[in-house]
Amino acid sequence: MSSPIKQFTNSAYIAARFARGCLGAKTAALILLLLMIIPAIGVGQTIWTDGTSDWFLGTNWSGGVPNSSTQARINNNGTAQIMASGAVAQSILLGFDVPDLGNLSTSGSGALTVSADLAVGYGGSGTLNITNGADVSDLSGEVGYTIHSETGVNGAATVDGAGSTWTHSFELYVGYGTGTLNITNGGAVSDQFGYLGYFPEFPGHSSGTVTVDGTGSTWTNSADLSVGRSGTGVLNITNGGVVTNGTGYLGYDFASDGTATVDGMGSTWTSGGFFYVGQNGNGILHITNGGHLNSNGSFTYIGYATASQSNATIDGTNSLWNNFRGLYVGFNGQGTLSITGGGHMTNGTFANVGFSAGANGTLNVAGADSVFSTGGALSIGGNVSGAGGTGLLHIDNGGTVSAASVNVWQPGTLTGTGSITNSTTTTIQGALAPEQTISIAGNVTFGPTASTSITLTPPGGGNISVQGTVALSGQLGVTLSGGPFAPGTQYTLLQSGGGLNGTTFASVNIDYPPDQGFIPQVTYDSSHVYLNLVPNGTPTPTPTSTPCAVLAYISNADSNDVSVIDTATNTVVATVAVGNSPFGVAVSSDGSRAYVANAFSSDVSVIDTSTNTVVATIALENSPYGVAITPDGTRAYVTNPVSNSVSVIDTGTNTVVATVPVGTFPYGVAISPDGGRAYVVNEFSGDVSVIDISTNIVVATVPVGDAPYGVAITPDGTRAYVANFFSSDVSVIDTFTNTVVATVPVGDAPYGVAITPDGTRAYVSNALSNNVSVIDTSTNTVVATVPVENDPRPLGNFIGALHQCSAPTPTPTATPTSTPTPTPTTTPTVTPTPSPTSTPTATATPTATPTPTATLTPTPSVTPTPRPHPTPRRRPTPPPRPTPPRSAQAGSIVSR
Repeated sequence: MSSPIKQFTNSAYIAARFARGCLGAKTAALILLLLMIIPAIGVGQTIWTDGTSDWFLGTNWSGGVPNSSTQARINNNGTAQIMASGAVAQSILLGFDVPDLGNLSTSGSGALTVSADLAVGYGGSGTLNITNGADVSDLSGEVGYTIHSETGVNGAATVDGAGSTWTHSFELYVGYGTGTLNITNGGAVSDQFGYLGYFPEFPGHSSGTVTVDGTGSTWTNSADLSVGRSGTGVLNITNGGVVTNGTGYLGYDFASDGTATVDGMGSTWTSGGFFYVGQNGNGILHITNGGHLNSNGSFTYIGYATASQSNATIDGTNSLWNNFRGLYVGFNGQGTLSITGGGHMTNGTFANVGFSAGANGTLNVAGADSVFSTGGALSIGGNVSGAGGTGLLHIDNGGTVSAASVNVWQPGTLTGTGSITNSTTTTIQGALAPEQTISIAGNVTFGPTASTSITLTPPGGGNISVQGTVALSGQLGVTLSGGPFAPGTQYTLLQSGGGLNGTTFASVNIDYPPDQGFIPQVTYDSSHVYLNLVPNGTPTPTPTSTPCAVLAYISNADSNDVSVIDTATNTVVATVAVGNSPFGVAVSSDGSRAYVANAFSSDVSVIDTSTNTVVATIALENSPYGVAITPDGTRAYVTNPVSNSVSVIDTGTNTVVATVPVGTFPYGVAISPDGGRAYVVNEFSGDVSVIDISTNIVVATVPVGDAPYGVAITPDGTRAYVANFFSSDVSVIDTFTNTVVATVPVGDAPYGVAITPDGTRAYVSNALSNNVSVIDTSTNTVVATVPVENDPRPLGNFIGALHQCSAPTPTPTATPTSTPTPTPTTTPTVTPTPSPTSTPTATATPTATPTPTATLTPTPSVTPTPRPHPTPRRRPTPPPRPTPPRSAQAGSIVSR
């Protein structure tokens, strides 16, 4: 190992630096290898021979104490200790070859000066500890220097304590192969250029991780910092740590990966040059819990090159990203910026989301105090000059976007619920789809290619509120979802503080349920756009006295089948064989299909309710448990406790189209009435994952009680009720803020929860106290406790399903036909329409006629066969996982 053919020379060192800077990584690596085997000229060598001992003791070295012309090696698992000033070497290699390990420790008044390289883990492994105010300086530092990573071979360096410093006059590499650097408790590191994960090795990346933790801990790069130069880099700035550099890169080269986290109050990253979250590679940036990032250069990019897929997240109160000038989210590649939980971003000039053709950019701003602010124009799907790539601006749960002007180009979309402030002009050439209210400051102009889509339910729905004037054009599409709707109802689709100036939409299309006694019509006054449900003269259907047929689908875990009960006669009319250990059951909104989650066979059985036969079996990776279906019937969401995920099934093709990671051991699932959110309770992590159904991304995580099992959402969608098995209470979630607003003590071991159709009561089954708690949802207090049989454990919204038969069967009416927008009259409820150049035509497209429903005949209580049951206790044992209790049943109800 001491052969002189592996000794460095000054000339070899200089040539190696040139090779690194001028050649490709593989070529540079080969030249560097050749240079290392050139015989040394004028450089001595001394090798550590002792265990743990003093650097300055000559007998510890094969060639005496190192001097400024000596290369020092520590290869024998020993540790050289420097406790005083004056230690020097020409270069230091800690762990020369693959089997070797070398350690160097300097502490207190210890000081070391290296005129060339200090390699911590050269070909083997090495450690360097600089503590208690010690100083180390060199030309270039390498942590994990081996060019080809070997299993278990790495370098690790620590700079710990106030006054402890490691100074590089040129470069610092963390991870030529695998390297870690920890700067803690006031330690300081400085260099010109910093690299994490330098080489694009085959078959695996090089990997470098740097953590800067604690108040006073600093890493200063006077020039560039590359986190993931060609390999994988990770930068953690925590608990008040500070990092500064010139140009900053996360994912510099193609196929590189760079991840940075700035977490905690006082934690700061300042970049003085251009800033890339994914230049040619992939970048991930997290600014959380009050962390700050200052990018002070000319431009910042998220997803710069075509191959880059990158994202940045700003989450939590006081979390802030200050960008001095322009911002591109999806420049040529794919970029996403999400601002949540009260995070803020301030941008100096323009911001482009989906800048160039082929790019894809997304800006999400979610939460009441979450803010994106830019001093110039915000362009979605292009730039200030015109259309570009695909862009999405999603404002959710009261988020705020502030911009001098907003352009939504034809490839762009603006959607959600929130505010656009400080804008003088907003131009819509693309899609506008408010989920609830989108408020826009200034004036709004709809271009001829604009497409405005609004969905309404009986309580209300999407609408647009504009402070200034509005110039209407383009297409308006309105969808009436759910029902029944009341004839004569008027909905405000758009209101303008400055008026419409006689403009209308160029075309209108309305999709609505037929046979409800009205024709929907879009009308205008001087400052509003309305949808009026104009009675069409058809009398209100006369109720019939004949109850409809209501079928309850109940899963039987022991017998691997589903019982179909006619609730009018309380008899089992069919038994459908399904998979192994069926548990969760949900029925589609049109009643045509029942979806059964089979825990042991890891699949979902799809039952045709007209024939009560299984028409499809959908394979899943892990034991499915709970299931819920979106109101439009297009998607089924199935929880997988073992894999901590939710499978999303396309009910049209019966295939899994997405898998959403959630919390630990997801159990129950419920979907909001508007179909916008799925709420998944996670038993082990004690929280609720909120999934945005439009993107299948978890947009919020809400901590609740201990071991949540069941979840149900009120009909108006404002509250979610979660049953917590171990803490014996119910968490009430405000779905607008995704925070717990009340905790209601109930019986022992609550399992399932359901809400009445009018939303006034929540019913909670308590598995160990053998009763049902009735909660008044207006006060969130228990107003009644109903004793039941042993171990009640329903999982599913049974009471809500009965609402399908709460109204008498209507008499069918004629299917509405396409109706033009009527000439506005002076009826008090509809203000006359200004006379536009041409009256647009509203094409009213009826949807499929729903199946009539009938009143449910209550099912008499049936006493179950007694079975062994544990003695109630304050901390009950949950059922076996991931399989439900073998006697468990679950069900759903469908009308005929």
